Amino acid sequence: MQTQAIICEYNPFHNGHAYQIQAGKKAAGSTHTLALMSGSVVQRGTFAVADKWLRARTALLSGADLVCELPFCYAAQSAEYFAAGAVKILNATGVCDTLCFGSEAGDLEALSHVAQSLAFETPAFRDALKAALGQGLAFPKARELAFKATEGEKSASYLREPNNILGIEYLKALLRTHSTIRPVTIKRQGNAYHDTNAQSRFASATAIRQLLAAPGVSALALAPLLPYDPSLLLSYMQKARIPWEESYAKALLNQIHSQDLSRFRTLPYMEKGLEFKLKKALEADSRYDSIVDTLTSKRAPKSRIRRILMDLSMGFESADLSRFADPGFVPCLRVLGFNEKGRALLKAIREQDGLPVITNTRANITRLSPDQRACFDFDARATDLFSLFCEKQYHYHRDYTQNPVIIAEKEAL
Repeated sequence: MQTQAIICEYNPFHNGHAYQIQAGKKAAGSTHTLALMSGSVVQRGTFAVADKWLRARTALLSGADLVCELPFCYAAQSAEYFAAGAVKILNATGVCDTLCFGSEAGDLEALSHVAQSLAFETPAFRDALKAALGQGLAFPKARELAFKATEGEKSASYLREPNNILGIEYLKALLRTHSTIRPVTIKRQGNAYHDTNAQSRFASATAIRQLLAAPGVSALALAPLLPYDPSLLLSYMQKARIPWEESYAKALLNQIHSQDLSRFRTLPYMEKGLEFKLKKALEADSRYDSIVDTLTSKRAPKSRIRRILMDLSMGFESADLSRFADPGFVPCLRVLGFNEKGRALLKAIREQDGLPVITNTRANITRLSPDQRACFDFDARATDLFSLFCEKQYHYHRDYTQNPVIIAEKEAL
């Protein structure tokens, strides 16, 4: 058994994701694929386009063998926490031979050089970073400029593209944990990450989400973009999905109105003065995008603001982030779905005894440590909020009642 791991969001799963699975298998000779996927909330700090079990199903129908949940405490955070948390879990499974990730560069040697330099920073880089941050720049831009000053333009250019950035963070995490997992990168195909053009066979998830939100979108329009029956997503959008922005914005404004400044200071990614600006969001209209725009600045980009707002909704504080980011903490492995090959992977993971595996929450939850239970509770809360704001019928504590998706071999590609 040769297992490739993929850290993902599948928001939604599309042709580019299917290509990555197959290309990664070919590059490394892998026989099994473990996908560690964001749950109800994704990294940009918003709710996923569909529930995590449907997204797991589409992945299993398209080449994945086992889909597990990347906990909220990592999934909805900045790239460094996202990557470090995911790699920590993959290390603990004891079964992953390779970590396959997409990148705009497609050059593992170049990305590894950048990762090595960032994982073990030089005094010159730290001084340059401090100077750039002192200019009021957001951290990603400040880091890029500091890297350019110390490593040159070519190396710094790899810090400008989203998939490169995440890939570099994966490589950093592998280095820092002395992982035995071997990295493999696949060059991103088709449209760019933020491209809204849905004409290419390899359209971005951004473009597909926009298409799904359009009134009257047809299966005919979606079929060239997805490796599975588009009616799976369309049926969900029509029967279960509702626009979440309006109701979520009202809930956010209510929280901002009712909380004092000291509460805001406990949130991750806050900095001096931003807590006062949060109160100014009450002057915005009741649209989610308007709230985000009101709080966005050169120092605090939209992605950071969305995460702060989501952390406020979730009751997730800096102390929680520190606790779960501790190298000594490993959460449980929450199983969202599997096929027969995935079942064999689960058996191998259980035999390693590196972390508790959760398939039946009610039966397995008592096996968790207090910190693992606290981590899981945030995932359950995220799903409750997803159901409350995004779905037509509210399912309370679905994490305790929903069984993993099981796909028979004949159903998959």
